Amino acid sequence: MRQGTVNEADATMLAEEKATVAAAKRERAAFAPLYDRYVDPVYHYATRRTGSHVVAQDVTSETFRRALDALERYEWQGRPFGAWLFQIAANVLREQRRAEGAQHASQSLEAVQADPPDDEPPAEVLLTQQEETGVLWRLVGEMPLEARRVLLFRFAWELSYAEISARMGRSEAACKQLSYRALKDLRQRAVAAGYWQPETTTKMGA
Repeated sequence: MRQGTVNEADATMLAEEKATVAAAKRERAAFAPLYDRYVDPVYHYATRRTGSHVVAQDVTSETFRRALDALERYEWQGRPFGAWLFQIAANVLREQRRAEGAQHASQSLEAVQADPPDDEPPAEVLLTQQEETGVLWRLVGEMPLEARRVLLFRFAWELSYAEISARMGRSEAACKQLSYRALKDLRQRAVAAGYWQPETTTKMGA
């Protein structure tokens, strides 16, 4: 019963967002609701990546500038518009760091733990520091809707499990398990896509 309600809410949210994107393609002023919805998550994401509020503001501004410039070419694929914005933000950050000549440390997917902890999971590093080209957020965008939502809420919006529970209509425990399963799925997709080649594939076995 509750699951049906959640699915209806998800479908409504996506339908409204699809209509907003279509309207924004016709008239740029209609982009405002999308900006209002995602500007803070993109800004927080950039702040976490750079450690600088000033740089994060520049990254956020450039992300939305590029999104507007490319909006005509954007094709709706039944996933939250924010997934595309995070891919753009990741590319902006990558280009910025390349220009600065900065060296990045890679964080192994082995860091994902067998149980999803409540605070600062190692997987956050996976979704915020390692995806230099937006590959992982693209993979997230291909996952089932519930998995996409929990990863977006947890690692992009930085919500607690209590907040995610309220948004998704599930218990905190259920949200933790959903997050854990989604991360396992993401790891498998990353391996299958050739993004990560582990020394062994047995550590995450059931």
